[in-house]
Amino acid sequence: MHQASTIRAACESGRGHHHNIRDLGAATVLPKAAEEDIVLWLNTLRKDGSPVSRVMLQLQAMHLAKEHDLEDKFAASPTWSIAQVKPPNRVDITEWISTSWGDLSIDTIVSGFAKVGILTDTRVAEAMPTEDAPQIESCIVEELENCNLVDGEFGSDDDIENESDSDDESNL
Repeated sequence: MHQASTIRAACESGRGHHHNIRDLGAATVLPKAAEEDIVLWLNTLRKDGSPVSRVMLQLQAMHLAKEHDLEDKFAASPTWSIAQVKPPNRVDITEWISTSWGDLSIDTIVSGFAKVGILTDTRVAEAMPTEDAPQIESCIVEELENCNLVDGEFGSDDDIENESDSDDESNL
């Protein structure tokens, strides 16, 4: 066992519970504060409707690494950025639709999707019963899934609860 001395030294220094022993700089991650700065930056750009490329994300990460004196240890490698950018799930999309389009009429929403050719049925209904709304949302999500803009997984953890339904803040 050629790493016995390394393992023994790690155990003596209190790192014996670690699964991997790496040299400083190998698989270095940004501090939590820097990760939170990236999330804030990313959400601000998305809110403004600006697209964010993988290169932009890597450059921002490298900028923050420099601010935290990690520019020689952090690489923002392609595998790092792939792990950071994930497609939205059904819950995220439903929340975005509810938040962003809450004040829009059904005619406006249907018209918008019809203009880009996502909906094939462009008939305008004078008054649509609210019980049809979940079916319309489901059709929109299906079309987004067909464009590979949302993950195809749907499970019990994707349920949405109202704030009044639960005191658990993790559902907010």
